[in-house]
Amino acid sequence: MAGFSLLEILVAFVILSLSLATVLGVFSTGLRAAARGEDYSRAVALAETKLAAMASADPLREGVEEGEFDDRYRWRTVTRAPPWWTPPAGHPLRPYVVVVDVSWAEPGLKKAQSVSLTTLRLVSAQ
Repeated sequence: MAGFSLLEILVAFVILSLSLATVLGVFSTGLRAAARGEDYSRAVALAETKLAAMASADPLREGVEEGEFDDRYRWRTVTRAPPWWTPPAGHPLRPYVVVVDVSWAEPGLKKAQSVSLTTLRLVSAQ
């Protein structure tokens, strides 16, 4: 008998549809992971930009500041003297711990994502 029976064609279509569903699921997962990676990279770059801007700010003071980079990314900085620092008399420098948090809402996730960078800055004690 030449050709395929209807049953063989149906089985082939079922196997093909299951294979395509699996491949498309893997592709979709990869795209979501790439988008999350891009968001994370952008947040790190924004946090580094904020740290660089604070390095040129004069004078650096203790406190908390908040703001937005755009509609999606929010930033928060905390500047404080480290608790372990006891300045010796006449010391010309004073350290500050600077923490920059950048957060963003990711579509489809309930919890906001965030990146935090921390550095130690030395400033003149005068």
